[in-house]
Amino acid sequence: DAAPEAGAEEGGDAPGSSGGGVGGDGGGDADGAVVAGADAGGGSGSAAEGGGDDSSFDGGADSGDSESGSDDEDEPRLKYQRLGGSVPTLLGDAGGGSRDELRGLSASTLAVGDKMLALGTFEGSVHLLDFSGHEVRRYDALHAACVTDLCFDADGEVLASASDDGSVTVVELYAAQDAGGSGGKGGGKPPISRVEYHRPVKSVALDPFYNRRSSRQFVAGGLAGQLILHARGWLGARDHVLHAGEGPVRACAWSPPGARSAPVDLVAWANDRGVKVYDV
Repeated sequence: DAAPEAGAEEGGDAPGSSGGGVGGDGGGDADGAVVAGADAGGGSGSAAEGGGDDSSFDGGADSGDSESGSDDEDEPRLKYQRLGGSVPTLLGDAGGGSRDELRGLSASTLAVGDKMLALGTFEGSVHLLDFSGHEVRRYDALHAACVTDLCFDADGEVLASASDDGSVTVVELYAAQDAGGSGGKGGGKPPISRVEYHRPVKSVALDPFYNRRSSRQFVAGGLAGQLILHARGWLGARDHVLHAGEGPVRACAWSPPGARSAPVDLVAWANDRGVKVYDV
């Protein structure tokens, strides 16, 4: 009963088949059978109706159909390209030859802006790169510990960084250039604002309109278990605790702007209890 059927011979029908087909509607027993043949005209054979077993294996499919079917079932692969330029040298992966004095840096976080990339490291430095990976500017001692998060504003002109050293820094990238400085290595330096929170900060999000509003707002959270809104007012900068008491704040985000005349200001953050949204 378990013998495989190899198809009808010329001039005669195989048991359990109808005409020249394999495993047709006849009375053959197909329990556990392996159907190995197919018509010359194409298409794969199948187990007989009524006595078929789900464990049957159809090995007679046309090779071309099988290959195309296999291609259709394959999930699309992620296509990527490693950053070149200065990145292999900065991260000590130049592959031989002379390397940058910062050999051994390890990337900890990356932010993508409209104009450039920002790369943070476990050593506390931040590097601005063009989209090919060439270094545009660097901040070697921006933090004393790992950079945990980076965030650009909507215009790509302001960069905020958070760190395990308990601080948040905000760098206005083009302010020094507008004042006549180069803003690069050895030139005028953009102004840097620093806010200390004395506990590791894990996430920061800038107001998308940071550079256009006098309030200059950002939100930040970390191991202290608080989501803090930092904003400038008439009496100077102040911190407002928006939420607390549900464990460390792992991530936060400020909604991207909608229409410029009517932006939607929503802040979302994640902690040990879930995700919450606040209308700023």
